[in-house]
Amino acid sequence: MGLFTALHRRTWKSAVVNEFHKLHGLNLRVIGEKIGPGTLDDLLNVQYEYASHSPSLGAENVTRVLDESFGINIHALAMEARIFGSDR
Repeated sequence: MGLFTALHRRTWKSAVVNEFHKLHGLNLRVIGEKIGPGTLDDLLNVQYEYASHSPSLGAENVTRVLDESFGINIHALAMEARIFGSDR
């Protein structure tokens, strides 16, 4: 992987985290605590291959995969985070 690609991937992942927060009011890293940071990183790497042109599409894809593959209810987690103040 070239330096430009590595930098683009890192920037894209950060943008996906921001888009995910805009969509759900929840920091994606909270999900990383539930599924494991390595698993989250792998998930983001796979989604980068599909949507490297669009962080918002990446955030939508991550949401779908978390629900379908991991059974994680993002809306319930976001509500819990708002109630207990742990969204960041």
